Amino acid sequence: MQGGVIVINIEWHCNLDYSIESCLPHYSFSRLDHQDAKIAKGSNFRLLARLSYLRILTVCWYGAYVWYTDVIFCAFTHPVWPSVL
Repeated sequence: MQGGVIVINIEWHCNLDYSIESCLPHYSFSRLDHQDAKIAKGSNFRLLARLSYLRILTVCWYGAYVWYTDVIFCAFTHPVWPSVL
């Protein structure tokens, strides 16, 4: 699996004059990077490490893939209006 950039969008529209069942959040997910890109799909890094043990030098080349996640939360509420006497 390779890296990428994902957005989690949470929208919460709630009218406090109604029951709690009408105040549930809605979730949506989308990917921001292009998954069919020929170069650098998602986010990837290359790391070089040099280790020395008993005067033997070892060079290790690591590849790492990263998933970035952005969370966007939007909440809208309607006030509870006092009843007119």
